[in-house]
Amino acid sequence: MEVVFSCLSRLAGGKLWHLKYRFGGSEKLLVLGAYPQTSLTKARQKRDEAKLLLAVRTVGENFTPAKFNTWGAKALAGIGHAADTIMDRSVVLELRRKLPHEEVDRLRYAGPDLFSTLQEKLTRFANDYSEQVRRTRPPLPSCLNDRAQDNWEPLLAIAMVAGGQWLEIGTRAAVKLSGGGNPVETIGIELLADIKEIFEMNERDRISTADLIRALCDNDEKAWATYNRGNPISPRQLANKLKGYGITSTTLRFRHTGLAKGYERKQFEEAFSRYIPMEYRVLSVTA
Repeated sequence: MEVVFSCLSRLAGGKLWHLKYRFGGSEKLLVLGAYPQTSLTKARQKRDEAKLLLAVRTVGENFTPAKFNTWGAKALAGIGHAADTIMDRSVVLELRRKLPHEEVDRLRYAGPDLFSTLQEKLTRFANDYSEQVRRTRPPLPSCLNDRAQDNWEPLLAIAMVAGGQWLEIGTRAAVKLSGGGNPVETIGIELLADIKEIFEMNERDRISTADLIRALCDNDEKAWATYNRGNPISPRQLANKLKGYGITSTTLRFRHTGLAKGYERKQFEEAFSRYIPMEYRVLSVTA
């Protein structure tokens, strides 16, 4: 990446700070802010931050491209269930509506310098202890599944380097937030668990797509009756969810209805074993 200059340009009657650079043989332009709202010092700071966020850095006088890893934690807020791939790779903090007597601090109008002291401390810690954190292998709670352990390992490594009670506090938080309080972790696993229950209750070795959807929607406490924007889950949505587990519908013969699209129980056995948590299987059997 060859950085050319950080300078002012006119656009629609205004002036903008921009970063001009060359990447992969093509010239690129990145806007850093408007002038005079963004000062020269601030523009230079944003320029340096932008260079760090790019996946290729220049080294030496000849601007030799060199790859390096970038990673940044993200905080995502939303209502309802996010995509399985996001939920499975996240530390989920569930929010609750506050009671009338509960008080919270408002951060709606937080000033830009409110967190500057904390930011400086975190930056100093990262500069001083990043290599030690990289080498640290913290003990991981056995009650967490493999994905949850991957999510929590960097945080527990930081806690271990921080010393004192931080590792104990971090471990308790990991168990509390990701330790399996709800055995159904994603909407896909919930679907598998509900299908398993339908097969067991009806003692069937096969079921048509129409009958399966009807059975899924019979339980008003489940999401399937309103999954399709207030309507029952569609055959296509069902097929797309199951396809991720290697399960596809086929044309089967049924005693009373003849040929129809559907599923055989044996198609689900491996997915049941791999993806439905053991504690949920125990709950479904003893319920």
